[in-house]
Amino acid sequence: MLKKYVVLWDVETKRGWLVNVPSILLHLLRASLESNKTDDFSFAFLFEPQQFQESHKPHSRSSALEVLINPKNLNIKLYQDCERENETDIFFRIRDRVEILYAILEKMVDYQALITGQNGEKIKTTPRKYLEGWDFKDIATNSGTANDCIYPQVERLKTVGKTWVDFTRVLQAVFLFGRGFGEIIEPAEKNEICQYWGTLPSKKYYMAASMEDLINMMDRLGNPKSTPPRLVGSISWYPGSSSLTERCPCERTPQVHSELAHTLLPSHLERKLPMCSSFSLSATGAAIFGYNQNDGWLWGDIGDPEQGVPSTSDDQYDSDDHGQTRTSIIDIPILNAPMVGASSSVIASYQYRVAIICALPQEMMAVRALFDDLHPKDIPKDENDSNSYIFGRMAGHNVVTACLPSGEYGTNAASKVASDLQRSFPAVKFIFVVGIGGGVPSSKHDIRLGDVVVSTAIFQHDMGKVTSRSSPLNRTGTIQLPARSLRTAINSIRSDPRIGYTSLEMHIAEIVKLRPEYQRPKEVATRESIQSGHLHAEGVYTCEKCSYFEAPWAPRGPRVHYGLIASGNQVIKDALVRDHIAKDLDILCFEMESAGVMTTGQCLVIRGISDYADSEKTDKWHNYAAAVAAAYTKLFLSNIDNLETPSHRAIQVQPALYSNKNMYSPEMMR
Repeated sequence: MLKKYVVLWDVETKRGWLVNVPSILLHLLRASLESNKTDDFSFAFLFEPQQFQESHKPHSRSSALEVLINPKNLNIKLYQDCERENETDIFFRIRDRVEILYAILEKMVDYQALITGQNGEKIKTTPRKYLEGWDFKDIATNSGTANDCIYPQVERLKTVGKTWVDFTRVLQAVFLFGRGFGEIIEPAEKNEICQYWGTLPSKKYYMAASMEDLINMMDRLGNPKSTPPRLVGSISWYPGSSSLTERCPCERTPQVHSELAHTLLPSHLERKLPMCSSFSLSATGAAIFGYNQNDGWLWGDIGDPEQGVPSTSDDQYDSDDHGQTRTSIIDIPILNAPMVGASSSVIASYQYRVAIICALPQEMMAVRALFDDLHPKDIPKDENDSNSYIFGRMAGHNVVTACLPSGEYGTNAASKVASDLQRSFPAVKFIFVVGIGGGVPSSKHDIRLGDVVVSTAIFQHDMGKVTSRSSPLNRTGTIQLPARSLRTAINSIRSDPRIGYTSLEMHIAEIVKLRPEYQRPKEVATRESIQSGHLHAEGVYTCEKCSYFEAPWAPRGPRVHYGLIASGNQVIKDALVRDHIAKDLDILCFEMESAGVMTTGQCLVIRGISDYADSEKTDKWHNYAAAVAAAYTKLFLSNIDNLETPSHRAIQVQPALYSNKNMYSPEMMR
């Protein structure tokens, strides 16, 4: 709760401030105490302002919390409790008021999380011009009694005010509407800035936030080290042409001012923008978000932003002649949001940067079970594309998945699927081939059923030539490597001490929760079942009647192995053949599709071990092996920051403009 955020939106001046919950709690407390001075029970009000102790550091993120947990402040008397007979020392104190306000805020935060969903997905189809929230004054004046109802209301925005709406939705920020909030954030040095920027400009639909809060939320919900910084979820912070390197030109040309508003854009649009190589994230000051006329990015009611100039006809979304823009919630289609699991219908094909190809429906089912969200299926594709796709979001990435046609296997079928996919989704950067494979255990590699093998290279083992009838196949296949960026990501994950097999089991549990048949089989492989040259009698597929039957291995969780994977159109079901092919190249796994996809130059192969490519090959471990492969795929995507590779020119920026100079002033309401 203390890590949540609230936007104070002034409906009269059309500007807002993003603050943390402790700060807004203190604002509400001050306003409620101020209202008690003149309400019907003012004669019984005991509070004296001079009793209240302020923070020793009035302009820091922790200032409000310091005031709120101060025991002397909490014990200040507000009213004497007259309902208890013969008890003259029972008082209603500030701690009681704080508890009531906190409970109200907690309900609002919970409600906001319910209507927005994870990453704001549940209201992506709700027009951005509608902001749902509550009346600040209602909360402050009704906090004296917990029985009064506080109803949600709606504020309407002009197009220039929609630039930060997605950011607040992903953040699940609560909106409080009011008037006369004053200058919650003032310039750090007024004598170094013009009069126009001396306060947060009115009627421009700007929203200001302290750098302390922004850095804190990026550390938890974004990525401050990416370029540009990932603010939260899929929202990137692009300062654009905002700069304080020169004085405002209004000194030379009246009414012409610097453009200091910063731009927020979906992360997948970064490639269209100049890369930010120097971005100061100082913990002092604040930043202003809004429409920047130099950059010209406009957000519509739905879909991605586009560059343009605001239309004069957009005034219909502004306040009416009486300045009233809020309305009852039932008049706006805000409650017609999609149900859980739904998403925006405006996602375009170019927004998918990750593709997953599976050979079997069991493999694809495991992948789909790990989607954090599903997207609509009606995304256009190339007219010659015969694939059927499933779209969704996994670990912060938009993912398109395809399965080989029923009854078709091998490298040729996989190559056709990959080729069609690339025509329909040209922005796909990486293709993951995910599914089951046959492991090659040895004294060097403790590969067992249920483990994962991740490709550092692919070798097509059935490509070669025969020079004579008596000579074996002379293999001429070349070793193909995944893209350099993928191999770099592999080493980054392998070197992370926090990533272990327990991380895989967490995702496997997600699959098993939906599909219990994907749980790990109780049987454990035995040592002799994988010995080179070990063959069962004809028609026998277990070791129960073998004379040298050995005890099972001690059970353990899944392990991840990195190395060479052999791919080809032949099914390997013989330990002698398996080891003959594998011994020279140290092959860890055999499968039948990836060589056809590696021709794209951007493929990573992830295989769950379902058998040992020997005569004991059965389907018993298929589901669990598919689950493990899907689990590693999500683990991989969860640990890579950004699949974009911006390569445009660098610019110098400085985002800090305002400080929290007046954020905790006792004069909250005017």
